[in-house]
Amino acid sequence: MLNNSPNVLTVMIAFPPRPQFSEATITKEELSDWLNDRDNSNYTPPNSYIPNCSS
Repeated sequence: MLNNSPNVLTVMIAFPPRPQFSEATITKEELSDWLNDRDNSNYTPPNSYIPNCSS
């Protein structure tokens, strides 16, 4: 019988370190626009410095 404890499965998702906000990486406005976007057709962020994942 499988012990149903919280340590049965551990998944680690490696995201790159958060870059500093700048014109060369990502601006606060770009991040805010992505977080507030409710368009269901947008599956990937417009900027590669915004991490995303799905299950």
